[in-house]
Amino acid sequence: LADPDVQDAYEQLAAQYPEVLPPTLNDLLNQLRVQAGGQLDPADFTEAVLFADLDTFDEEGGYPFIGVIVSGTFTMSDLAPLFQSIPDATVTTSEYKGLTVYKIAPEEEGPQIGVAFLGEGVLVAGTLYAAEDVIDVAVGDAPALSGPVFEAYDALGSRFKVAIDFHKALPAEDIEEMGPPFDEMDTFGF
Repeated sequence: LADPDVQDAYEQLAAQYPEVLPPTLNDLLNQLRVQAGGQLDPADFTEAVLFADLDTFDEEGGYPFIGVIVSGTFTMSDLAPLFQSIPDATVTTSEYKGLTVYKIAPEEEGPQIGVAFLGEGVLVAGTLYAAEDVIDVAVGDAPALSGPVFEAYDALGSRFKVAIDFHKALPAEDIEEMGPPFDEMDTFGF
């Protein structure tokens, strides 16, 4: 979380959704700490996998398919109180495929966010339909990425990885021109 490229990527995302996200990653962490009564420690998060469908960023009137799967030493009871005290948002819960989903709807215009705990120390957060797609995979209703494509992607070994369907998204040279952190990421196209 202290990596400047991670912070820069977050700030770019936050600039697109200022009604939902604090401007900096440190502001977000401080907000989460306060909402968790000081019990949230960033060291509790050991891995985060960001995913997105770039085609959805240009859809007129819609919100992007984007989310993150976070692993760590936290529990549902550690983080659940955070979702009940988000300022300027309405938080409801519902069941989706046997899991509790926290639905966070900003009071101003913005995407509805879904957060669900997939198991101890694993959660998904993202636009609601992105979070539900991850749940579909987690419960076995949709196939997980596997085989040679996944093995090639996993072998990249970088802290930052991007898997892109290049015929639908950006050419590799466009990604490099985007600057940090994108120009330093390992990429794998299929």
